[in-house]
Amino acid sequence: MTPRFILFGGTTKSAHDSFIHRLPARELMRLYRLHPDDCILIDCEDDMRKLRGLDRSTLTALHPRYDGDYNVPASPQSANGT
Repeated sequence: MTPRFILFGGTTKSAHDSFIHRLPARELMRLYRLHPDDCILIDCEDDMRKLRGLDRSTLTALHPRYDGDYNVPASPQSANGT
């Protein structure tokens, strides 16, 4: 399978409880309900090497969301919830 999503682990302040939460890329994959074969997981600068040689314009970048809405966007775009 060819990856369709780049999941960037990171932190976000929750709109629900106002706490800062750290969400690793693997947790984002679970929240977005994605199959591992569809994802490239990025948790640190070293992981960026996984993107070498890929056409990033065909991939949808997903990030932790402030609003907690983890529905997958319909087209390749950045979904960061800010």
